[in-house]
Amino acid sequence: MSIRVGLIGVSGYAAAHRRYIAECDAHLVAVVIRVPYAPGLGEEQIEAELRTSGVRVYRTYQEMFAAEKDKLELIGVPVGIPFHEEISVAALAAGFNVLCEKPAAGSLAEVDRMIAAAEGSPGFLSIGFQNIASESIQRIASDVRSGKYGALVRAKGFGVWPRGEAYYRRNEWAGALECNGRVVYDSPLQNALAHFVMNMLFIAGVAGPGVPGRVAGENFRAKPIGSADTQFIRVTTDAGAELEFWATHAARIPTEPALTVECEEAVYDWVYRSDAGWGMTTVRRGGTVIDEFSNGTENAHTLSYTDAIRAIIDGRAPSCPITAAHAHTFCIEELFRVAPVREIAPDFLDGDGYDTVVRGIEDGIARAHAADQSFAESGLDWAR
Repeated sequence: MSIRVGLIGVSGYAAAHRRYIAECDAHLVAVVIRVPYAPGLGEEQIEAELRTSGVRVYRTYQEMFAAEKDKLELIGVPVGIPFHEEISVAALAAGFNVLCEKPAAGSLAEVDRMIAAAEGSPGFLSIGFQNIASESIQRIASDVRSGKYGALVRAKGFGVWPRGEAYYRRNEWAGALECNGRVVYDSPLQNALAHFVMNMLFIAGVAGPGVPGRVAGENFRAKPIGSADTQFIRVTTDAGAELEFWATHAARIPTEPALTVECEEAVYDWVYRSDAGWGMTTVRRGGTVIDEFSNGTENAHTLSYTDAIRAIIDGRAPSCPITAAHAHTFCIEELFRVAPVREIAPDFLDGDGYDTVVRGIEDGIARAHAADQSFAESGLDWAR
């Protein structure tokens, strides 16, 4: 059974979604392409090629939802954060299953409305935190929740993903706290590295519509943006487990994200490899490796689509429904509430404009992570 998909957009990140759909047991049959075309993205040529291959093209999502009712099984929503709620709610109201790109939305108020729309629709709303659908994260979460190695003590990780001018100039909301009156909180933990915060919330069993825990952290800005480019978050669950993540875009040398999941009797090391799609998970007790397994061989980026397709075929809920993603939005909103963005003094910066970096951030973030301390707690000069 090949699932028929409609896609909102064809360029930007939607171009990646077209590739993901092509790799799954799915068939792209309808798209929305607005006019005038987005400059410099080749949308006119893309439209001509899609029409030639039989894909139906619409100018607005309203037109597509009306014309394709009962003809599509899934709507892909790879649009900007400010538009997640509007389009997802409209698609649900039209009766479609929906896969919305992560994060769920910019604010809890939006997420609550998305949850209400999903509850009143025959379709589901899945959020594109693809790692949640992976066998490795599902396995770790199952082990932790069953108490296989005792209670969860801490889950932590860090990611250093440099981002510069091209990233921050790609749209009007990149690096913004809000855009056109809508809350965005665009930042490493809200966007590029959001997956890893969501992974920890899911593993800890607190990914749901309630309050996942007490949130503390730090937000810093090195680049000329309104939001943060360097962040630390600590979520303390009601059970006493600490979930911590350190992230920055203000660096020169990338470090792939990794998660350490510490239980009373064993430790999981989950390593992400963006170049290979996945890495390995090892389980240690003391200095001895007691288990090891692959994080998977499937292209990690297709997992959200393959999971949504399986959910449709099997008649089940997706692995990351909107109710689960609520926890991530709660944490991000709380992080910006308790820790207003602080500007890093020029004395600690190199470069200029959007290519500004924090001098020595690569070593500083690794040191803070190793010590289980925030940037300020670890004594970094720029964070005092």
